Amino acid sequence: MANANAHFSLLFEILSCLLLAIASTVFIVVFIFSCFTGLAYIDVKQLSQDNIAMGIDGEKWIFKNRQKTDTTSKIPLLPSALEIIKKVKK
Repeated sequence: MANANAHFSLLFEILSCLLLAIASTVFIVVFIFSCFTGLAYIDVKQLSQDNIAMGIDGEKWIFKNRQKTDTTSKIPLLPSALEIIKKVKK
């Protein structure tokens, strides 16, 4: 019985580490995307495909009303931010 508890404890530790790694990865991706765009976490969380459109320069931009101030932000999407969006879509 003690051996079964040891296996269960080990399995629990492995799953806990895996969940922590996944959560940390998501946090890091959101943080880096925020750095490239200047958006707060809540604004990134609320982003949708509708917020991304072509700007007058022919490049993709984020057009979004900010949560805290309710002001419209027009943010050019840098290539690094676009790569993050592509990877998250998958």
